[in-house]
Amino acid sequence: MMGYYNNPEATAEALHDGWYATGDLGHVDEDGYLFLTGRKKNLIILSNGENISPEELENDFRKDPGVNEVMVYDYKNAIVAQIYPEEDYMGKTEYFNELMKKVNEGRPIYKQVSKVILRTEDFIRNTTKKVVRYKNIPKEDQ
Repeated sequence: MMGYYNNPEATAEALHDGWYATGDLGHVDEDGYLFLTGRKKNLIILSNGENISPEELENDFRKDPGVNEVMVYDYKNAIVAQIYPEEDYMGKTEYFNELMKKVNEGRPIYKQVSKVILRTEDFIRNTTKKVVRYKNIPKEDQ
């Protein structure tokens, strides 16, 4: 990449030693496979200094058939998961509290979800149909 057109500030921010910094987070396993685990700009940094990739938790929630969409975020140093359930699972609070326990299993305490909020409407999305994180956090949780 040569840079952003007529935007040297954005170019300087995106290029590091001639390489394009995508903002993706990941790791390479012992067999040399690359795994993308999240985005740097979505990283949750708790007051104790621990870093959490919300995508890691969201991916585990998405494996469940009752989850249509999920968004994980920090509220007052606690991890919250907002879930827009599949139609047949609407209002099944206890089901999703049990799912939260399952997702938390084996995780360190700082990476555990402490609250699930069920949505009755889909998330606000951008023109590419991606969830807009900052627009979907309830005002009382900001």
